[in-house]
Amino acid sequence: YAYNSNTFIKSENIIITSNKVKYDKIKDIITFIDNAKLDDRKKELIVIGDHIIYEKNKNLIYSKGKAKFNYRNKYFISSENVFFDRNKNEIYSEDETLIEDFDNNTYNLKEDFIFYLRDEIIKAKKSIILDRNDNKYVFDDIIINLKNNEIVGKELKVEFRDSYFGNDENDPILRGRSAHSDEEKLSVYKAVFSTCNIENKK
Repeated sequence: YAYNSNTFIKSENIIITSNKVKYDKIKDIITFIDNAKLDDRKKELIVIGDHIIYEKNKNLIYSKGKAKFNYRNKYFISSENVFFDRNKNEIYSEDETLIEDFDNNTYNLKEDFIFYLRDEIIKAKKSIILDRNDNKYVFDDIIINLKNNEIVGKELKVEFRDSYFGNDENDPILRGRSAHSDEEKLSVYKAVFSTCNIENKK
């Protein structure tokens, strides 16, 4: 045990500070407790939480409870009970996760997400995306390519900003069985679309 610790894992170029640290020498597991900050300089990732575990044999970092991740100052992740596999370069969790990028797009991943850091690709079972124009996209089984802003998913529902088509009184909405989006266009298949306010209307 140590207190007010500043730990340097030289072989992996990782620096961790915390109020308390426990090193299990038999299992080769280090646990950082209370106000912990892990700076993985080799992988360009910072993790901040109150309970961070590093399993050296598996090269696996686990943040128990709430935590924040900063990857290359490009992607900011807030979640709970998150794993970071340093061998595979993957971040994943079963809990609801919020990812924000440097373009002010917000990805609310509701279930089972995995972030492939090397390819900058995200997969999730359910998600809500809020773009820079405040339009909301609800997807099932989504794949997001962050490098080119390409998105593929099922059961799309798009809730546009009310004034998006020039009339504040409207309530524009788009639904489809599947969709593909990139920087230039959004393609929706088996879709229904309306710009009208359909409240109290047949």
